[in-house]
Amino acid sequence: DTGAIIPADLLVGADGALYGTTLQGGTGNRGVIYKITTAGSFTALYSFPGLNAFNDAGLATNTTGANPRAALLLAADGNYFVAGYTSSNNDDVDYHIGLEDVWILKMTPAGQVLWQKTLGGSQAESITNFKATSDGGCILTITTDSKNVDLVGIAPNDYPIWLVKLDADSETTWQ
Repeated sequence: DTGAIIPADLLVGADGALYGTTLQGGTGNRGVIYKITTAGSFTALYSFPGLNAFNDAGLATNTTGANPRAALLLAADGNYFVAGYTSSNNDDVDYHIGLEDVWILKMTPAGQVLWQKTLGGSQAESITNFKATSDGGCILTITTDSKNVDLVGIAPNDYPIWLVKLDADSETTWQ
């Protein structure tokens, strides 16, 4: 239940604890965000829900999000960012569009979700990198097969790298 397959380095929080993510484990076996205190105590802060319904193409139809794909980032305000993907069709994720959208959350050190945002078009997107910015937001590097919806200025058949800047409140500043 505590997780497996650690995709990125641990983050040292302002409290001195180590924070990280796993690709597997948790209540839905789709990943965990965890904290290890300086005394060695492990706490699962957030568990990504499981995939338990699939359409004819084999894609999940009711997952809230899964498999955090990058390291946790410390935001300028002391909170954390984590990025993964979602193919949710439920009300737990705002604005899911395509096959798989990038899903980014901003969380407190206690694991409370402050906000979430999905980014994507009608096809599949994947987070390749992201960095926190001094204004409390972040910049994401996303690969995409989509040519529509959130994507501005993307020509058909480009299969581009998509750069997106979010502010501290999840609003898109530029792309």
